[in-house]
Amino acid sequence: MITPERRAFISLNVINFIFYGGISCIAPFLSVHMRAIGLTIWHIIWVHVASGLICILIPLLVGTLAERKGSSPKKYLYKICFSFSLFLCIFGYTALLAVPRIQRIHKQPQIDFDCSSPMNAVINLEKCANYETCADVAHSWSSNALFR
Repeated sequence: MITPERRAFISLNVINFIFYGGISCIAPFLSVHMRAIGLTIWHIIWVHVASGLICILIPLLVGTLAERKGSSPKKYLYKICFSFSLFLCIFGYTALLAVPRIQRIHKQPQIDFDCSSPMNAVINLEKCANYETCADVAHSWSSNALFR
């Protein structure tokens, strides 16, 4: 049997269930959306970590504040605090839609073919600033390739 005190929290539990159910439906598509607007994988990881911590910590902090206030009925204070954290999370996830698209220009390395000597030709390939992306190109060339 449900006590009258627990009956007051049924609406709060239903709203909580619907909210976190909605977040779990949106979360897989947020990664795809953030990749589409040009964020790197590290930015996406930090956004997910921050949003997860906010959605977990804010209700915990607000709930402890609601329990400390003993003058007003707890059910109304819990609802007010939960509504505040709910709107904060909704604003945070909606703010991700306002992130502008990032235009990244991928620089290709410059290739120079030097035919100055009649016996051999030299291919000069510019090294990228990010050596991880040009490493595959450098190792696929023969040992006669010169990199500048």
